[in-house]
Amino acid sequence: MYCTYAKNDEFNLLINNIMNYKNFTDNLEKCVRILTRDFVNKKMHAIKFMSKIVYEYGLKQFLTSKNIFPLKEGTTHFKFKIKDFVFEMDVFLYPLENLKKPFKKYIQVTSLTFGLEGRY
Repeated sequence: MYCTYAKNDEFNLLINNIMNYKNFTDNLEKCVRILTRDFVNKKMHAIKFMSKIVYEYGLKQFLTSKNIFPLKEGTTHFKFKIKDFVFEMDVFLYPLENLKKPFKKYIQVTSLTFGLEGRY
């Protein structure tokens, strides 16, 4: 059964394949490549980051971390689980640069780790 998890069609297909255990290893590898390409070591607005996580990649439903919102300055640890695939990312929220623009906060994903549950 094909479900809509994410707006990003490529990532949505990968999630569906992972959920249905189709070409599991290949899909995990592609998933990690996309997440690394689009998130790791890229400074972006915090609102853009949350939009990508929640809407574009549809990952909020797989989030297992608790009490991480609202983001606080410093590093926040996100943990996601899709079937047996677990990945974690550390997100650094920079201090506010301009007090007149409180929504102009920047984040950077500083690390991304991944593996199969129970094996990493």
